[in-house]
Amino acid sequence: MAEAGVKTAKTVYGCDGWVAHTMANVWGFTAPGWGTGWGLHPTGGAWLASHLWDYYRFTKDEVFLLRAYPVLKQSALFFLDYMIEDPNSGYLVTGPSTSPENAFLWNGKQLPLSMMPTCDRVIVYEILNACQSAAELLQVDEELRGRVIDALDRLPPFKIGKYGQLQEWQEDYEEAVPNHRHTSHLLALYPYAQITPEETPELAKAAAVTIERRLNAADWEDVEWSRANMINFFARLKDSRKARESVLGLINDLSRENMLTISPKGIAGAPTDIFVFDGNEAGAAGIMEMLLQSHEEYVELLPCLPEEWNTGSYKGLCARGGFQVDLSWNDGAVKHAQVTATNDNTLKLKLPERTGREKYYKNKKMFDPILLPYGIVRVDLQKGDIFEVAYN
Repeated sequence: MAEAGVKTAKTVYGCDGWVAHTMANVWGFTAPGWGTGWGLHPTGGAWLASHLWDYYRFTKDEVFLLRAYPVLKQSALFFLDYMIEDPNSGYLVTGPSTSPENAFLWNGKQLPLSMMPTCDRVIVYEILNACQSAAELLQVDEELRGRVIDALDRLPPFKIGKYGQLQEWQEDYEEAVPNHRHTSHLLALYPYAQITPEETPELAKAAAVTIERRLNAADWEDVEWSRANMINFFARLKDSRKARESVLGLINDLSRENMLTISPKGIAGAPTDIFVFDGNEAGAAGIMEMLLQSHEEYVELLPCLPEEWNTGSYKGLCARGGFQVDLSWNDGAVKHAQVTATNDNTLKLKLPERTGREKYYKNKKMFDPILLPYGIVRVDLQKGDIFEVAYN
């Protein structure tokens, strides 16, 4: 796709690098779609490419990163060429572009196109940061790294609108479809971590307002993937009650007896219920996000555990940094945690509580890790090492 996207970048935009849009596929289709409201989405390819960097963050596989880096680099080069300076603010912006597949009201008209919708800002930041971080790790392209850092500093900030919501566009436009199933600007909350309750509490609150406004709008377009998104959003916001409600909504209302998820008849003009696998994979991701998070500089156990899930266990969940986690809990409290290192790295593990009754083991031997604030323990691990926390 990246190879095909080079032609599209040059032909459509006259830019370096590669680009793909909403309808990109494995046969090399990277051109814009025929409808501007959904088809003109030049950050679509960069969104896909950002997953390459996240894969590296989970695995720390530098052989993979060497293969992935040219794709990240060429995507970054496209935006360095494509973005222009907003004459009013001095920020670098994309556009014209869309916040798929939404629109706003302006002078009585419903319009989809604007400069640098928030979802573009989120994705451009992510791909530029991934390129810069990968180049630094690989010790390549020093001049490019400087250009990327400069561009990152010139991206517009997130904005909070008149309703207290996270703005979907640079201007605080009224939404043309307040009940729209798409919340593309909330990519900043999940799967990315540009907005978190810990680091950006005001923006996290604004994201929560955006979510509540959508859910409470008349005839909200409740489809399998939009409901699964809500699980992940609420998990990141640490709202266990609402995350669980969305899990139940996905299973009870938007899944068939065979557990395959659906978009219901009538939404977006669908003539029948439509099986869409997005809800299955995104719903599973959301449940895992409730039980384990690693987007901060630490691995967090049971970050969003509902009261109804007070006892349970899991095995083999992966965390960023190259760790695999097995966990059991009882009455809402961790009973036993085991972290296996899949590469050499320092583990920072945040426990739901640190009571002083914990016993720590490294490779089955009693061990005293470094105790950090906020319930975090730190231990250096080599590939294959096993770190355990057990409660009496």
